Amino acid sequence: MDRKITINNLILEVTRRCNLKCKHCLRGPAENLSLGHGTVVEALHQLDAIGSITFTGGEPSLVPEVLKMIRGAVSLRQINVENFYIATNGITNDKYDHFMIEIFKWWMLCSDNEISSVDISRDQWHKEVPPVEHHPLGAFRFTGERSIDSRPPFALINEGRTKRMTNLPIKSFGEMTFSRINCRRNIRSGSLIRSSWKDNGIEHIHFDDESVYINVHGDVILGCDFSYKSQDKLKIGNVHSDNLVELLESHSELEEI
Repeated sequence: MDRKITINNLILEVTRRCNLKCKHCLRGPAENLSLGHGTVVEALHQLDAIGSITFTGGEPSLVPEVLKMIRGAVSLRQINVENFYIATNGITNDKYDHFMIEIFKWWMLCSDNEISSVDISRDQWHKEVPPVEHHPLGAFRFTGERSIDSRPPFALINEGRTKRMTNLPIKSFGEMTFSRINCRRNIRSGSLIRSSWKDNGIEHIHFDDESVYINVHGDVILGCDFSYKSQDKLKIGNVHSDNLVELLESHSELEEI
């Protein structure tokens, strides 16, 4: 029986390079590594659809060639991608024109774009950049800002460099108060939900609820807010040595349709 595989939220770590050294970075120190073609092929070759694809890092604007390579692989395999998302520090570089071209081409590629967006990080933790209306990325109507006013006050996650920070102001949200947020209090990955149904001789399998994160090494992690060091501990497998769909099936809960 033919199968159609959908991942609702796929996150690809396009690079570990960065042009900043933010003291709050949950990833940890930058590394001179980027996503390779072989890893992209192994990650995508069984997929038929992606609800939303996120390009993370590192700083994605440093590697527009990787965004182009992924777009080519998606087009070649005729994978239906509904939406995309990128967060950037907004610091322009000598590849920024190519970065903006790739953003536009991803917008053209996506079939829905209801939630497609690019966010510029403008808060007390990042190097100051122009507001979106004065930034080159402001040319896109889907560009926004991730700022201190647009996010809950406990924006820091106790991973990577944040663990070395001291004297952080205590922030409150609802009934919870934290000096820094440790989303990994029990340091474990998330829970993936799998739904499956048959239609006209085709088995449809849909992975939802938790993000499927694939890093530059091809490691697969359920969830996204982990340092590079924690990723190595929490990976459930690797696309170069494991069948991705079988891997996700073995680490997900079946939801009855």
